[in-house]
Amino acid sequence: MKKLPIIFLLFIGCNLRPSDEELLQHMVVQTRYDENTAYSFYNSFTLSPDTLGLLSNISSATYFKNQYSIDVTAELKSKMEEAGYLFLLKVQNPDLGFAASVVENYNVIQEVNYQPYYTGYYGYGYGGYYGVPYVSTYSTYTNMLVINLIDLKNRDGQNRLKVLWTAYIGDLSKSVDREQKVLEAIRQAFEQSPYLRKP
Repeated sequence: MKKLPIIFLLFIGCNLRPSDEELLQHMVVQTRYDENTAYSFYNSFTLSPDTLGLLSNISSATYFKNQYSIDVTAELKSKMEEAGYLFLLKVQNPDLGFAASVVENYNVIQEVNYQPYYTGYYGYGYGGYYGVPYVSTYSTYTNMLVINLIDLKNRDGQNRLKVLWTAYIGDLSKSVDREQKVLEAIRQAFEQSPYLRKP
């Protein structure tokens, strides 16, 4: 019996956890899809070519149009056409439709903290009591792009439309070079969804 050498590799100084700065270089991309859908049976799609929805607890607007929304919808259109689907206007009865929205969530949190103080001689704690409380205030702001691909051909018994594919992309507010990174993230969403294409 031939003996194979065993090689042990020791890596010294490897950083297994990325830094915060490295985490901000790219956006997180998560996709979900309906496993029972044959995506190749759909032929066409539609979307608003310059508009994104807005779901926000800091703004009363429900949609917006600017260069950012134009770039995002153009990238979605491009990737779907690359996948073999035909773009149609809504009045032309397409098979699929995109609903893409930016979700903004701003929260302010306050918490009361107590510092324990001890009385007595050194080494003889007579029990602790809580001193004067202080209030900490901080805020969190998250901002993500949610893209839904909807079946426009088939409705259920209650006339509802079914979401066939969803991409979650974020965090838009903290990523470096947001405009470019979100386009890269859309490409990544399609790359990790090989089922979403015509044969």
